[in-house]
Amino acid sequence: MSQTILPVSRSTVPWPTSDQPDRSPEAATSQRNESAPPEAAVLVMNAGQGLSDTLGQTAERAERHMDDGIAAADEALQAGVHRLRETRADWVSSLRATVRRSPLVSVAAAFALGAAIVRLKR
Repeated sequence: MSQTILPVSRSTVPWPTSDQPDRSPEAATSQRNESAPPEAAVLVMNAGQGLSDTLGQTAERAERHMDDGIAAADEALQAGVHRLRETRADWVSSLRATVRRSPLVSVAAAFALGAAIVRLKR
């Protein structure tokens, strides 16, 4: 048996074991990148962030649009209330002026209106 055994630089085991770690370049890069997420995950996270930013901006625009609509509706409502108060004040002052000009006609009209309401209720 005069055969000489030379040391082998790579292991003959197809996978690394705890006794013989894998020294291949692929293994070195995969061990370095274990803490870093894969490129696909980074792309998905970036796309998700971009989508989140876009949705946030859209929501802010919608909120501003709704706030503007609510403010306009509030102004229109306040203007309508003001007009109704003015109309009521005008009618009350007109009715008072009519009663002062002809009180007997006003009492007779009130009596006739009351009689009509009583007849409708029966």
